[in-house]
Amino acid sequence: MTISGPAGTRPPAPSVKRLTRLYCTLRACDEGVLFFPVYALLFADVGLSTAEITTLFLIWGGVAFALEVPSGAWADAFSRRRLLAFGALLRAAGFAVWWLWPTYYGFALGFVLWAVRSAASSGTKEALLYDELAAIGAADRYKAIASRAATLAMLAMLAATLLAAPVYALGQRFGAGYALIAIGSVLACLGSAVAALALPEQPKAERVGDGLRDYLAKLRGGLAEARGDRTVRRALVVAATVPALAAFDEYVPLLVRDLGVATAGVPLVLALMMAAMAGGSALAERWHASPVAIGATVAAVSALFALPIVLTGLLAARWLPASPLGGAAEPAVAETA
Repeated sequence: MTISGPAGTRPPAPSVKRLTRLYCTLRACDEGVLFFPVYALLFADVGLSTAEITTLFLIWGGVAFALEVPSGAWADAFSRRRLLAFGALLRAAGFAVWWLWPTYYGFALGFVLWAVRSAASSGTKEALLYDELAAIGAADRYKAIASRAATLAMLAMLAATLLAAPVYALGQRFGAGYALIAIGSVLACLGSAVAALALPEQPKAERVGDGLRDYLAKLRGGLAEARGDRTVRRALVVAATVPALAAFDEYVPLLVRDLGVATAGVPLVLALMMAAMAGGSALAERWHASPVAIGATVAAVSALFALPIVLTGLLAARWLPASPLGGAAEPAVAETA
């Protein structure tokens, strides 16, 4: 990559544009996964109880929590773009395991691979973007590019959620069950890996010994800092706990189907939630207000969205089971293999 000239000069537009395109592609592929709105339904369809599904989520969150500190050292000791690509390949393997081995242990293995990927990418892609922008004198563009990428990621999730409905219905028509969903999800992960490897990366300023020795040294330093600094400990707890709290969202597809909505119709109901998240992400870059104003707005918008979401669920429960997308919502164990 070409380094810009004297400080204060505008970096070459193609460098920033290329970095932006690649980073946005990475984020879109990360979130544009067909499995997202239906994997809890897959677990239920193969006969897992709610308690067993809950333990799967606990395994997912527990492994991610345990790796939160070590993963910070990974990003410092190894190539960040290769780390991101490796994580994407791990998640692709996890989705393939879900399809080929649809049992409790297969799902648990898939979640472990996903948790390792989450830990490997936690903060890594943001650090890579910032460092590359700083290297070409465009660090001031970080917030705008990161916000744009987050919005595109939400839109990709929305598109994948909407697409999951006809893809699942098509799979059911040909007796493939969740196979097409799994294939599409694996392809999205492969796209993420390709985008990660295509990102530029400045050589690290320091290399102490080999990669493993460097990693262990940074890991010891990170653990010591977490033990000795209360602020760091709190930050680690927040970083690990907030995603864990989001696990409550994983039960929404099951709740929607319990209302009587066919499996193929569940993603259409969830798409309303995705649209709200994409709208919030788009506003984040442009809207600057006090915490009180933001809180009041969030409460008002939540109340505004609550009624149409409830009405949509009730209408879907009434009409989708008899629609072309529908079919019965009962488990189809034989069709998931």
